[in-house]
Amino acid sequence: MMCPSRRDVLRAGGVTALLSGGLAGCIEDVTEPRGGDQPAYADWLFDTDDLLAASFRGFYAVDVATYRQQQAALPEAANEAVQRTADRYDGVAIEDFDRVAGLGVLSPRDDSREDRFLLTSVGTGSFDAADVGSAIEANSDVSAAGSYEGYDLYSQRDRYQPSSTAAAAVSDEAVVLSLADAGGDSRRGSPGETPPSPSGTPQGGVSATAAAKLHADAAAGEADGLLSSSDRLDRLAASLDGPVVGGLALDAATVRERLGISAGEEATGTPSRQSGSDGDPDSSDGPRTPTVSDSGTSPVARHLGRVTMGLTALGGSADASGANDGEVALRLLYESESAASDGADAVRDLREALRAEVDAFTVPEVEVATDGTMVAVTITGDPSAFYEELGIGEHDDPSARAPQVSFTFDRREDGRVTVTHDGGDTVASDTVGLLYESDAEGVERQWTTDDGSISAGDSTTTDQPVTGALRVIWNSEDGDASATLGLYRPPDDEGKQQDVPEAAFDFDGRSDGSLTVTHEGGDVIERGLVVRYDSTDGGETEKWAEEDGATGPGDTYTTRESVAVDGSVQVIWPGDERPVVLAEYRTDSAPRDRETATGTERSTATRTPTPVEDGTPTP
Repeated sequence: MMCPSRRDVLRAGGVTALLSGGLAGCIEDVTEPRGGDQPAYADWLFDTDDLLAASFRGFYAVDVATYRQQQAALPEAANEAVQRTADRYDGVAIEDFDRVAGLGVLSPRDDSREDRFLLTSVGTGSFDAADVGSAIEANSDVSAAGSYEGYDLYSQRDRYQPSSTAAAAVSDEAVVLSLADAGGDSRRGSPGETPPSPSGTPQGGVSATAAAKLHADAAAGEADGLLSSSDRLDRLAASLDGPVVGGLALDAATVRERLGISAGEEATGTPSRQSGSDGDPDSSDGPRTPTVSDSGTSPVARHLGRVTMGLTALGGSADASGANDGEVALRLLYESESAASDGADAVRDLREALRAEVDAFTVPEVEVATDGTMVAVTITGDPSAFYEELGIGEHDDPSARAPQVSFTFDRREDGRVTVTHDGGDTVASDTVGLLYESDAEGVERQWTTDDGSISAGDSTTTDQPVTGALRVIWNSEDGDASATLGLYRPPDDEGKQQDVPEAAFDFDGRSDGSLTVTHEGGDVIERGLVVRYDSTDGGETEKWAEEDGATGPGDTYTTRESVAVDGSVQVIWPGDERPVVLAEYRTDSAPRDRETATGTERSTATRTPTPVEDGTPTP
């Protein structure tokens, strides 16, 4: 399962990236309703406020059959974007899909945390769930996470960005992919550095697994829908018709901030200056804050700033009915009719400024009309020429495609493993490394070659015996994209003396001071778990269940006592030979701003299970 990095999303402007990438996206008619006034794709979209209340939230949907009919008329850059999106679905080809839809949410950073976001994609069609699941596990840094309402679940955590999670839900009729980041810090390691232990998803953070489940619930009619919960998005969806559609409800002030547009006099076009030291606005010896209306600002930037004034939502649809005949429809929603009227004027001025500033900008037809608080913009013409005139596809792609390579793995008598490039693309050696576990320690090292490239026949051998999963990891040269190119697991009789479960746990504080622990994904744990924590009265050790029984995804435990504000909570597996800490949550700061512990995934070294010290009570 290939997922974009958090930096990719932030660089493109959060949820806006979902629309720009998803609208070019990959995939029965998206406007056909299942049984009501809303389009069919709305059946899969859940109310994102159930997971993350945010000022930016949007959706997209693509009709695959129509896209394939129009593929020849689309510019190369758009088709490459389609293929990149399709590549994220391991074991699935574009022709397997009927439709792809998805949603995105962005909660901008504040004083306590970084941006939090959620991106999802739902591909519907006809699939072999077992084959797709095998491909996901073989080619991605993920683990099986149980099942939910007929879907097989898979989950992933980023060892260098522990607040980031990814998940997949797979059935014979749908494949759901989700990526979430709860706003934690990220870091990059150096070659040879032991990967860090994670600290998990922050308290109250967004979970990719929860998002995948909500998509399944929405499709079954068991969850509130996104369009039903948002008048703005519902109105956008009702006004757009085409094989590719999308909409975004937004906070215009944040948009202007991220575009570098000051809140000056955008609406009037009057230059805005701060007074100099003597109070004279024309004085040149004092501070000056430029705005989009300054004489030094281009007309295009100035009118773009005017377009955002009072803007509350935007959407679009695209259709390329012929090689030289395409239509892009844009819809802009404003907070009032007067704001919409001003916005329409700004769009017209922007159109003329583009034509004047960019000689090659010769879009045949751009029509602008208003309907109450909505501005409708219709652009018609040659879609390929439109892409070229706007320079789309000329810049570096933030989501570089991973190389296509196969590897063989040969285990030596001493336990070390030789990895051989068995065929496929030639890869720069400085972009490829090995990540594996040796005697409970995570090891990462670069694959080095004399000529700086790795091609068929080249091999490298680990420095230590491999006792856990070994992965061949690729990172793009700019560090913005990564993928697992190969996976090796040692024989069952190798490695640790005891087979430690791999599971993820989430921690949620309650109003009474207690704390609820949730098995979020991973192995079903057959032996009874123990929860050890610091309470306001001292140390507490409690059994997860009164009787030793299995604990699986979705199971919860709530502490009997209040948890101390400066203590910790541990989930302990009794073990076959000694107890092991599977997850730990520290409460030494505000719960909403702290990152909680995750479960272990030894193969990626996202957490090395910690043996419990001698004398620790066990059940």
